[in-house]
Amino acid sequence: MKRSFALVAVTALSAFGGTRAAAAPYYTAQHSFCNSREGTSSRYVLDGSGAVVTSSDGTPVTHGTEQEIGKDSSQLDCEQSVASAAPTPKPPPPAAAPAEPAVAAAFDPPAGEYAGPQSVALSSTTPGAQIHYTTDGSTPTVESPSYAGPIPVEKTTTLQTVVVASGAPSSAISTATYTIAPPPPPPPSRVAVTNERLELKEIVLFDTGKATIDQRSHSLLDEVAATLKDHPEVKNVRVEGHTDDTGGAATNVKLSQSRAEVVREYLVTHGVAADRLTAKGYGDTRPVASNKTAAGRKTNRRTDFVVAQR
Repeated sequence: MKRSFALVAVTALSAFGGTRAAAAPYYTAQHSFCNSREGTSSRYVLDGSGAVVTSSDGTPVTHGTEQEIGKDSSQLDCEQSVASAAPTPKPPPPAAAPAEPAVAAAFDPPAGEYAGPQSVALSSTTPGAQIHYTTDGSTPTVESPSYAGPIPVEKTTTLQTVVVASGAPSSAISTATYTIAPPPPPPPSRVAVTNERLELKEIVLFDTGKATIDQRSHSLLDEVAATLKDHPEVKNVRVEGHTDDTGGAATNVKLSQSRAEVVREYLVTHGVAADRLTAKGYGDTRPVASNKTAAGRKTNRRTDFVVAQR
């Protein structure tokens, strides 16, 4: 190592561009450091020019590298430059969470087996939702009927729905099958039309001794009215009242006439045109069974419906 007896003034510059401290006089060659922080590099000159552009040999001086000062009055000028790292790219913004689909429709009453027709209400908890539905088993779309009120279900039906709402995917398809039991078969008809009369399989009942129709015979007379309305070719029917031989003849005629008129009035109030009906009471003059037995007298107390005109 070369000794030097000249006074050497050394100024070390801080890593941030300022003078850290004035060096003391030395009479021997010294080693000095450019103050580089970790992760940075320094460049230096030894000619005292202070124009820190490059090192003597263009080599960066990294942290911890010492430079020998071996010339008289040499000055070590340091400049620190932070190694520029490639900028870390900003992470892309997180993708927006997918919108929740519309809530599928609920059915009230729920699907199931029912003894009679139902009225089905649809609903969805999604605000502003619109429900589209089908009743023929096909997949519903936005072109399908839009729900506006309870849907009548009178026979076995499969309802399918889809819910749509602004800004949300459509709901999953909801399906509900309603099994409606068929109505019971109608009871056998108790009234038949022939060329001469309306044949009844039951008799018209009255309160004893009165011209008041027994409640049990109302449904029978309802069938008579329906039959006449179904057969407009029958132009006129004579309602005939008959009694047994209990009581006086005149009383029986009067009673049978009143009963015939009450039956005619009942049929008119149930939709049969009044000009298609006449009433006639015959009392006990036309028996069809013996009046000597209870069964015979019951048979003679009757109301006949005779076709008077076709």
